[in-house]
Amino acid sequence: MGLDSKLIHGLVKQARGILLGMAATVIHKTKVSQDGYGKIKWSDGVPLQAFISKKQRKIVMTDGREVVSGFQVLIPESVLIGVNDRIVMPDGSTPPILQVQAPLDDTGQAYVTEVFF
Repeated sequence: MGLDSKLIHGLVKQARGILLGMAATVIHKTKVSQDGYGKIKWSDGVPLQAFISKKQRKIVMTDGREVVSGFQVLIPESVLIGVNDRIVMPDGSTPPILQVQAPLDDTGQAYVTEVFF
């Protein structure tokens, strides 16, 4: 692990401690199945500590459309989340996921997961 990686991982570790002190708990549920009528069965869900930011931000979808994200959830760890998954917010709402990003450090490891709604 190079100096840059050690520095990044050190900063992320410190940021995790700060964020977890201010974090809210969200529940990540994955799509298990869908019946012929379109009804989706979701997994039980996994609680995650996350920082919720209500900030409008333009994002570019995979099909090239530009949309406005009304808020983001930053999870201070690498979590595999897809746009077909569901995040249950602290207030019980489940907004549709527009995009998920997981920035990589110089070793190719994701260190946070950012979900855009």
